[in-house]
Amino acid sequence: MAKSKKKKKNTRISAEEKAALRQERSELRAKQNRKAILALGGLIICATLLIAMLVGAGSTGKKYNMAKFEQLHNGMSYAEVVEVLGADGEVANEDGSSQETPGSYIWTNRNGSSITAVFDENDTLVAAYQDGLDK
Repeated sequence: MAKSKKKKKNTRISAEEKAALRQERSELRAKQNRKAILALGGLIICATLLIAMLVGAGSTGKKYNMAKFEQLHNGMSYAEVVEVLGADGEVANEDGSSQETPGSYIWTNRNGSSITAVFDENDTLVAAYQDGLDK
């Protein structure tokens, strides 16, 4: 019995094919690296924005300042005071009532500084006080 000789496939890769495979792997790694860098960049941007938002939210919040306080003058209506300060005040009547006028209203910053306005029965500003405001 004669043994049949099977022809072995040439499994050798030519130098050009090796170079082409190396080039493909290199391009694939570069593409993966670009994606990773873009993803990392996106995460950094998101983290920076989040930190900026948190720092802004945790700031002293000096919404009401001396410049706004100095714009207030006796004779203004509650609506005019609100326009200057940019928000409604909280009722600050000593008896805790929620009556609109006459009454006192307070605008408080996050750091505890504040503006208090006192109105008469005609909705007219008769006094304004500040506590802890700086320019």
